[in-house]
Amino acid sequence: MNAEKYREYMNVYTGLDFVLPFLQEKMKEPNLCQRPVKRILDYGSGCGNHIRNYYLPEIAGTEGATVFGVDVSPSMVDHAKAYVDDPKVTFLLGNIEDNTFPQLTFDKIYSTYVLHYIQDYR
Repeated sequence: MNAEKYREYMNVYTGLDFVLPFLQEKMKEPNLCQRPVKRILDYGSGCGNHIRNYYLPEIAGTEGATVFGVDVSPSMVDHAKAYVDDPKVTFLLGNIEDNTFPQLTFDKIYSTYVLHYIQDYR
C-alpha cells in the first residue's frame, strides 16, 4: 500500500478513537435483543482476539450457539484456531468482498479494523 492510500484510510479512522472503547463496553452489556444470539459472524477475525474475549462470552450458556471467524490471511486463521480452541467456533479462510455464506443468516455480524483493506469501501 502506498503512503497516500494509507493516509486516506487513516483519515477514515481519525477522530473515531472513542468508538472502540464505547463498543467494547456495549458488547459487555446484556443482550438487547429479545431472542438469544445463536450465530455470530466475524469478518476479518484476525488472530481471534475479539472472538475469544467478546463474542464467546456473549453466547456462553446458549445451547447450539456458534461463532464463525473469517479472515483473508492463512497464517491468521491458523493462529486463531490455536488461540481460540473452542468447539463453538469455526475459523475459515475467506474474503469479506465474497459472499462466503450465501445460505446462512446471522444474529450479529462484526467486522473490526477491516475497512482499510477493502478495495472499494463505499
